[in-house]
Amino acid sequence: MAPITPSAPPMAPITPSAPPPRRPPARSRAAFPYLSPLVLRKELERALEAEGGAALARAALRGARPILFWNLLWWFRRLALPSGLPRLLLPERGGAEGRLWGGFGAALRRFRGPPPQPPPSASPASRVRLLWDVLTPEPDASPPLYVLWRLHSRVPTRFPARLPPGYPFSVAFLEAVLSHVGLSEVHKAIALLLDAPGAPPHPQRSIYREILFLMLAALGREHVDIAAFDRKYKAAFARLAGSRGREQLRQRRAQPPSSKAMDCRKSFGPPPEC
Repeated sequence: MAPITPSAPPMAPITPSAPPPRRPPARSRAAFPYLSPLVLRKELERALEAEGGAALARAALRGARPILFWNLLWWFRRLALPSGLPRLLLPERGGAEGRLWGGFGAALRRFRGPPPQPPPSASPASRVRLLWDVLTPEPDASPPLYVLWRLHSRVPTRFPARLPPGYPFSVAFLEAVLSHVGLSEVHKAIALLLDAPGAPPHPQRSIYREILFLMLAALGREHVDIAAFDRKYKAAFARLAGSRGREQLRQRRAQPPSSKAMDCRKSFGPPPEC
């Protein structure tokens, strides 16, 4: 008889290993001073006199004049003007300078009256998005109400998922604010925020802004009539001023937008989506 040798154990089928999950790209944050339109125009004129128009269409503008570059980028996006500025966030490509700068001039000449709808992105590889707030996970920072609504609704936000213990604004509280506004009882919504236990005596943001942005986040832009809300808020403030006093309401940042702010909205349009 032939010797019996133990058979080798069956081999497990070899399957290709799945590639490791990609880590999200690291994000860098930088802050630059805000320039008003008048100051921005003066800085732009100085740059044109010193370097000419071609210099403002090169990617080197970001490093040479970062305040000018980021303010131009912000203003063109906020006014919904077409421009080639997002392309300057990408590596330089030869021959693009004249087209980019020519687009700026044409956009400025065409801009009259209310801003048009935001144009599509200037480049599929770059995107400019304006945020309502720059949120930081600081222990003393209180998130806006619209962020709290998204946290309670499990909508992804740029704010840490955990709230400080004992934070006064629960989802029931936010729903009560929205309910009062929906019933045209804006004065009760304002009073809720003024009298909430644990509410800061000197809030970071105005109550008008908090309620408006909460409505936009919870109901959607298409279901919010901002002009009608402005009228109701102004009437609610006048009603509360009789019992609480205008000065006290101003100290708690409950006053409606000023006439200058309303004039700015005519040029800028409603707040951008966030």
